[in-house]
Amino acid sequence: MSKPLNYAELTRLQELLRMDGVEWGDVVKYRGQKSLKAEFKDLAVKYLKWLLGSGIGKVKFNAGGAAVSGEAILDGAPYVMISAGTAHLGILYRAQKGGGNQWLPLHSLGDRDWYDALRGKPGA
Repeated sequence: MSKPLNYAELTRLQELLRMDGVEWGDVVKYRGQKSLKAEFKDLAVKYLKWLLGSGIGKVKFNAGGAAVSGEAILDGAPYVMISAGTAHLGILYRAQKGGGNQWLPLHSLGDRDWYDALRGKPGA
């Protein structure tokens, strides 16, 4: 099972999710410096791998263009998508593919009970 984000990483992911109207750049390092997009990708993918744990599903990242953060996606049941610019709504998830959109508030990111409950594995 993947390790959870530490406090600094979780705080930084929340900061990145609240950013809107910034130049995200590319996912590659530039002169040894990570772009905002590369930083977002690393943290969001790590978070989703932690949520998935030993469950069935796939974590992927759609980078998009330089003007967007990209989307980190946990393609499983439940489905979870993280993208910056929607912080006022939170983190998008669906209990089942094709189900209605639901939103997890950003302050709940550090708790995985909501995800385990949707998977039918409380306390997993």
